[in-house]
Amino acid sequence: VLGFIEMIDQVNNVLDIIRSYLVNRFSLGTRLWLFSLLLKYHLLKTASPLIIYTAWNSKISGYERQEKLIWSKNFDALILLDACRYDVFSIVVYEYLDGRLKPVVSPASYTTSWLRHVWSNKIWNDIVYVSATLFVNKRGLFKEFDARDKFLHIEEVWDWGWSKDLAMVPPSKVNLAVKIAMTKMKIRGFRYRRDYRLVVHYIQPHVPYIVFKNTFALIHQYKKMGYKELSKFTLSHLLLGLLKETIIDNNEVSKVLRRAYEHNLRWVLKYVAELASYLDGRIVITSDHGELLGEYGLYFHPDVPLPQLRLVPWFVVR
Repeated sequence: VLGFIEMIDQVNNVLDIIRSYLVNRFSLGTRLWLFSLLLKYHLLKTASPLIIYTAWNSKISGYERQEKLIWSKNFDALILLDACRYDVFSIVVYEYLDGRLKPVVSPASYTTSWLRHVWSNKIWNDIVYVSATLFVNKRGLFKEFDARDKFLHIEEVWDWGWSKDLAMVPPSKVNLAVKIAMTKMKIRGFRYRRDYRLVVHYIQPHVPYIVFKNTFALIHQYKKMGYKELSKFTLSHLLLGLLKETIIDNNEVSKVLRRAYEHNLRWVLKYVAELASYLDGRIVITSDHGELLGEYGLYFHPDVPLPQLRLVPWFVVR
């Protein structure tokens, strides 16, 4: 199945099929499936206060709180992998890095909520934030989390490092941005580890998945053109729709997404290992939240306190 899906980005005839799905309409069955997902997300969000007291949440009740570990500032560089699940990370990380790993509980299930919970309590004038996500910016673009004057410096990689071909910020640009930010700080007379700490926020393993790079670019292109059919769904759900049309079976869709997610994680960890060899001091890798890969018939990261979304890695690089 993965081999067939990889053809999506290799064979023009398959891309023509994708264009047809995007410009016309998904089948009735696929549209009903996508809308059922949106309905599930809404119902779970409405019921989330109750979920906190269910068996799901009891699985994460005994772990340390991630925000308290961050507030202790026991790091020189904090590396954030967006939407990184603890279980998948624990399987692959030792192929790239050596260190000590433990699960911790994130305070949120999606990025802007996490930013607000972790960073809104004070001014962090000893943090240089290198950000591939536009949710951390120095322009006040989002009311939910306003990063203006929050940090010593914000390096907006999301602005200048965006790749049209990939429809994302690649991790190579983030590594470059760290070196640029550190040079800027050096010119201003600030020394890394003595005067400031680094927070480095990669997009991966969050969607878009690199194995579907042409597909995401195509979806992004048509969505910007304002097709009414596409406006109802996010880029991620449109990918789900395309997979559902071609694979049909829900379990196989979940398997393909999991493989694509793992591929994204391996991709970014290669660059994290490169960055870790460049930086000195205590380096910690963690995540803002996890990701659903078909559990409970759900995908991505809705605002619900499920363990797959709230249990994240805390990895101290050795």
